[in-house]
Amino acid sequence: MPGGSRTALWGKTHPIHSPSKGGLNADGDDAGARGTCLGPFFWRKVAIAFTSVLGLLFLVSGILSAKIVDSFIMEQVYSQARLDDPSSDVFKMWADPTSYGNPIYMQIAVWDLQNEAEFLKGANPDLKLVGPFTFTERRLKHSFHYTDDKSVVWYKENSTFHLVDTVCPAGTDPLNFTLKCTISPDIKIHSINIPLLTTISLLEPVGKFEQNIIDYLNSTIGDPSEETIIIHRSVSDVVFGYYDQFLGELEGDLKKINNTNVTIVPNFSLLANLSLSDALNYSAIYAKSSEGNFGSYVAWEGYNESVPFWTGCSELDNTGRLWNLNANYLKGTEGLFVQPGFKKGTTQYMFTGDLGRSGTLVYDSSYTFNGVDVDRYAISTDDFMNVEERPSNCAYSGFGMTGSLNMSTFVGADVFSTKPFFLDADARYAENLTNFSPGPGGVTRAQFDTYLDIEPYSGQVLVAQKQIQSSLRIRPAKHVASATKLPYTYFPIMINAESAIAPSNVTDQLSQSVGVAVEAAGYYFYGGIALGCVLIVMSLVLGFRLYAKMHSLEEAEYDEFVDSRIDDRSPLLAQSPDRSQPSGSGYLPGTNRTSNYGV
Repeated sequence: MPGGSRTALWGKTHPIHSPSKGGLNADGDDAGARGTCLGPFFWRKVAIAFTSVLGLLFLVSGILSAKIVDSFIMEQVYSQARLDDPSSDVFKMWADPTSYGNPIYMQIAVWDLQNEAEFLKGANPDLKLVGPFTFTERRLKHSFHYTDDKSVVWYKENSTFHLVDTVCPAGTDPLNFTLKCTISPDIKIHSINIPLLTTISLLEPVGKFEQNIIDYLNSTIGDPSEETIIIHRSVSDVVFGYYDQFLGELEGDLKKINNTNVTIVPNFSLLANLSLSDALNYSAIYAKSSEGNFGSYVAWEGYNESVPFWTGCSELDNTGRLWNLNANYLKGTEGLFVQPGFKKGTTQYMFTGDLGRSGTLVYDSSYTFNGVDVDRYAISTDDFMNVEERPSNCAYSGFGMTGSLNMSTFVGADVFSTKPFFLDADARYAENLTNFSPGPGGVTRAQFDTYLDIEPYSGQVLVAQKQIQSSLRIRPAKHVASATKLPYTYFPIMINAESAIAPSNVTDQLSQSVGVAVEAAGYYFYGGIALGCVLIVMSLVLGFRLYAKMHSLEEAEYDEFVDSRIDDRSPLLAQSPDRSQPSGSGYLPGTNRTSNYGV
């Protein structure tokens, strides 16, 4: 029979057809809910709904936790990253990094000319790298005053250099700047007389006045008692400058002549030595991180908002004028810290007094330094491109080969600044140079590039490295006898490597404050998202299974409903006649009613 077949197919009667009073049946449903307003599977539906809501809550709270923790951390950072409170740690570190335990090192390696006589006859310079010479640089800021709202601090700065007299071990690599030591400080090198060659380069075109100077040079340069094209000087003289006796005498003679357009500078230095006196003019930076641009320059050495050094673009049109303005605009910090809370990939700027311009720093990589996560920002190769690759670099007189900064308008000599060993520069710069190589390791970006390693929440720079190579462009001088055979080359003079590493007390403080909070937020972020996803998936699986079960039971109930309708309408098909009843008795099989029709 249909009803009997249904029972045999399922193997047991489903609980929906066997309601009980109270409690849960074998399938976990409230049997007491049968026939009530709660309906079947009520508590199972409640459990699934609760799991779904709980999962969503964990998921949303995990996502929001990052923003909540970030806001909390930044509120604390803004309250501390400020320069309007001289008693704060940030102010002390900025005003005198050395006293705060964060010394700045300047290390020098210079090239010594090995073939002086042959070079003067036109041979390529044979070079030998000598170093390192290590100095500590103390930057002491003083004479502070503020704007009325204390958003900007004005100050003067005194920089002093002190030779580190720790003698390097024998055989030390001149490029080993990890050792804070110095080879014999009394050593002298053979290098190029930059002031003299600069003076010679100014004698074009040749007029009557220039010819008089040329005649004077030709009669004097040949004197073996004079230092002329090649000098024999100490590293301190080459780096910080010295008084050239020959040029001093020439300057005295020129002063006797009226209406001269040629200026002789007997003192020349690749780096300005400010050890003897304070800076005469004020600088200014933004003092509050909560207002943005924290630490960025407002003024530098008496120049407000911009410097006047870079005017290489033609100003016949607005584009050239705009490029010159942008090149001179003061952008960025001095490299001790940046605006806190920046996002990874945000372009940073650093103004470098040695170069007289702002540099662009772009994101390079991330790593952990002494337990603190930092982002490395390296100097952009765009800054050293020539006008063919970046037209706006005409402001820096970038009309030659790519990869250098023409410093002639800034230092008054034909000096070019590049990355060490012409990294990222045109290969032709290294032509006509003999033994010009960093050694077996080659030119590596990590060793020779300029970068800042910044903790992004606080904006503190934990590791800083700036490396610059200075080279003099040498060209034959056809009017000066001793210089007519000089080779055309970019003569490398020195590598200046500045570095600073945050002391352990700074990294420990960041690790315990920012680091712990960020780590906890990370656990909650990923943990909340993971747990939320698991609960949501569980609720989806359980919901699908419940739906499938309810769907199958609905089909079973429908079939039984059809069976019951068949039983009601055709009882003879649903049940065999009761043979115990007499034929024609008037009873319908399976009922207590008498047929009205009888037999």
